[in-house]
Amino acid sequence: MNNILKKIKTNLEDQSIKFEEITFLAGDASTRKYFLITQNKKKNVLMCDFYNPSVVTKFAKSNDLFSSAGIRVPKIFKKLPKKGMMILENFGHTKYSNIINSKNRYELYKLAVDCLIKLHKKPLFKELKNYSKELLIEESNLFTEWFLRLKKKNFFFLTNSMIFFQIS
Repeated sequence: MNNILKKIKTNLEDQSIKFEEITFLAGDASTRKYFLITQNKKKNVLMCDFYNPSVVTKFAKSNDLFSSAGIRVPKIFKKLPKKGMMILENFGHTKYSNIINSKNRYELYKLAVDCLIKLHKKPLFKELKNYSKELLIEESNLFTEWFLRLKKKNFFFLTNSMIFFQIS
């Protein structure tokens, strides 16, 4: 992690981007990493992917499409596509799983479903790659390649019908 932080700081300094602090926030099921970057005492999100820098351009394109459909997305403050980095608005730490309860459950799920309906009604999303059966299988195989290898268990994975189960 120290090497990644060092590379991030060097890239930002090379671009004359000022910051006070950078701390690791999270990773995801890709080579992307997310950091909190403090700039002028405000915490933003820095996304980086040094292995696949084109993710910056793809993310920005999707962000623009979703925004044009009326869906609230993080503002992009700075794009560094050649460096595989971007600085985004921080929506904070509140997640559905932290705030959902029996009183607001209907309202929050309705809001999420309404966003999905908006997405499906917009013809502009034809620019995005379709999520195909082949892509689902490819991404599901990452589960066995990355996660299950860490668990050191024997698992059976039937790709065509998407069945997972543990063999003890």
